[in-house]
Amino acid sequence: MEVFSENIDLRYLLGILNSKYASVLLTNNRGGDYHIYPEHLRNLPIPLVSKDQQQPIIALVNQMLSSKKENNAADTSEMEKEIDTIVYSLYGIKK
Repeated sequence: MEVFSENIDLRYLLGILNSKYASVLLTNNRGGDYHIYPEHLRNLPIPLVSKDQQQPIIALVNQMLSSKKENNAADTSEMEKEIDTIVYSLYGIKK
C-alpha cells in the first residue's frame, strides 16, 4: 500500500473515484447497500499507471478545483466528461 501511495497522485485518485465508472463499480460492489465502507473503496481496481499517464486527469482535476474555488456554481460537466473518457480508456473500455 505504501508503494502505491508513493506512485499515485491524490488528484489522479480523486479523478478516478469521482468518475462514472467508479460509481458503477461501487454500486456493483455494495450490492444494494447505500453505505460506502472502506472495504468498498479498497476493492476498487485502480489503474496503476506512470506519473506521465496520470497528468491528463491531474490537470483536469486542478482545473475543476480552480473553477469551483472561483465560483462554486461553475459548470464543470465538460471536464467531468473528459475525465470519464480517460478513465474508460485506462480500464480498457470503449465507449
